[in-house]
Amino acid sequence: MKNKILALVISVMMIVTVFPMVSFGADGSFEPSVYGKEVRFLQDIGVVDDSFDTSVNMTRSEFAVLVLKALGYDSLVTAGTYDVVFDDVPANHSAFSYIMYAYKCGLFNGTSATTFNPDGEVSMNQAITVAVKMLGYEHHAAAIGGWPAGYVSMANKLNLLDGINIIPQREAAHRSWIYILIYNTLHCDMLIHTGIGENIQYEIFEGRNILTENHDIAIMEGILTGIDDVAIDGNEPGDGYFSVDGVVVKTGNVIADGMIGNKVTCYAKKVGSDYEAIALYEEDNRSITVTDEQIQDFNYQQGIYVIADGDKNMNLKIGNDYHLIYNGVKITGSQEELMKPLAGSVKLTDNDDDNVYEIVEVEEYYNIVVSRYDSYKNSIYDKNPQESIPGNATERNVDLDSYDVIEGNAEPEKLQEGDIVSVFKSPDGKKVRLEISGITVSGVIDEITSGPDVKYVIGSSEYTLSPDCRFDPSTLRAGMEINALCDVYGKITYVTSKSNYLSGYILEFSDPLASGMSKDSVNILTGSGTPQAYTLADKVRIRTQSGARSYSSDVLAPEFGTNGREFVLYVTNSDREIVEFILPLVINTKAEFDNPPEYPLYKMDYFLTRWPGNTTSKQFREEICGFDNWLVFDSKANVF
Repeated sequence: MKNKILALVISVMMIVTVFPMVSFGADGSFEPSVYGKEVRFLQDIGVVDDSFDTSVNMTRSEFAVLVLKALGYDSLVTAGTYDVVFDDVPANHSAFSYIMYAYKCGLFNGTSATTFNPDGEVSMNQAITVAVKMLGYEHHAAAIGGWPAGYVSMANKLNLLDGINIIPQREAAHRSWIYILIYNTLHCDMLIHTGIGENIQYEIFEGRNILTENHDIAIMEGILTGIDDVAIDGNEPGDGYFSVDGVVVKTGNVIADGMIGNKVTCYAKKVGSDYEAIALYEEDNRSITVTDEQIQDFNYQQGIYVIADGDKNMNLKIGNDYHLIYNGVKITGSQEELMKPLAGSVKLTDNDDDNVYEIVEVEEYYNIVVSRYDSYKNSIYDKNPQESIPGNATERNVDLDSYDVIEGNAEPEKLQEGDIVSVFKSPDGKKVRLEISGITVSGVIDEITSGPDVKYVIGSSEYTLSPDCRFDPSTLRAGMEINALCDVYGKITYVTSKSNYLSGYILEFSDPLASGMSKDSVNILTGSGTPQAYTLADKVRIRTQSGARSYSSDVLAPEFGTNGREFVLYVTNSDREIVEFILPLVINTKAEFDNPPEYPLYKMDYFLTRWPGNTTSKQFREEICGFDNWLVFDSKANVF
């Protein structure tokens, strides 16, 4: 659509000058906008490179180069021949051709008849003036006051200053303001003069701007309806393509993953018969991603997810015509069992801001603890393939030849024994995604929280267990030192080594010289009746009901009395060093081993405030600590 606008009418309409609000930093200086989508876009279309210095304002020569690149005039600049006009811009100046072209076509003026000041910082008034000229509105600016007020007023009317919180003036413009100004200018409708004389007419070409006219860039705004072989409108764009409101675009170097169903803006150029994307951006979409443990319920009849939100629940409603994507495959028909993953996540997207979610993306997985990869059979084998599996899979081993499409970052031939691979399978068994996280956890478990969402505090970080955990979590205790591997969601999946909880009667402590061992050591009579020698870690923690303290191994013995004889639980690390002693405070009864009878042994039961996982106190005594007839001591004790 073309709007005919008379210059006289424009002059009357725009006689009032409006300035943006000013924003000051803590030191009284102007607070520049942060670098955001604008500079990323200019980089994506090749107008700005990655080498600029954000701490330095832009010079006039740099701005001349930027403007002509933004206009798409590179080839015109290099094809021209120019005479030296300015004494400070010799023919060997790095920006000579750009400065002279900008001067010849009226975009730039010199600071005098013989100087340009190429190294001087460009002011905001100068930058605004050039932007208005780039779009062809200089006559309108002249009609409402000229330089600088008329140009500033015109720039405001065209929304060229959106996102720039300053009052335009003679001060040097921050580099980020320049980039925002040029970004806005490239997206602004152009004005073309179509008449002469007193009644000059102009035509505004709506939707036609510097990008479309000078760069041949098509701008597509809409819903990303498909990626590769997945589409919410039933029209799969094909491998290496995506679609925006049904218009198919070659993916090129952009990343469209995770945007299906979202509002996007795509910039593309025509290459042969195809559009090829050069930039792709998500617009404001209301999306929320929830994990399996957050999903309390899914009411299929009402279309409501019940999500844990702190100490309360919230309801998220999906639309009647929602689109379900399960592990990267569009699902047709109703498949309620796929809506609530046992291990994974759900991403819900509301792309029309009506508080109803139209897109449901489910990721569900199970974990492999790699035993080996068989290149002959092209299969990945699990260490314990018979363990039950969450989701739609029927076996843990992965026969890669059975799939048409294999995706993900896990390279089968590079897998090592013990690697954790998270497997995402499509319901039809034709597509699989294999992800290896490489996330490891090493350290002492400082705390195991209680409640439904159990967390393991290790150092300054909190971890949860994978829903498809590949070890018995009841064997983990506070104070244990572990080495573990995580799945692609960063959840502990497999413990490669851990310290052990043992019990016995301390016989004596020895220094290295007396024991013949490399470090301070201790002899402990174990439940089997056989004394065992253990070295001590450099720092050993002693935990009692009143708390815990760490001691150097060479000063540990006095803490156990003059004879050093006391019943304890003790914790060893993967190097068989004792890292912790756990001491009772009250012992009701004592008993003796049958063999040898000369060693007395106190036996007791610990009443703990919580047990790991679903483990009972009896299981802890019998299976973890190895005693089956411990006697009861103080029922209020909390020694862990």
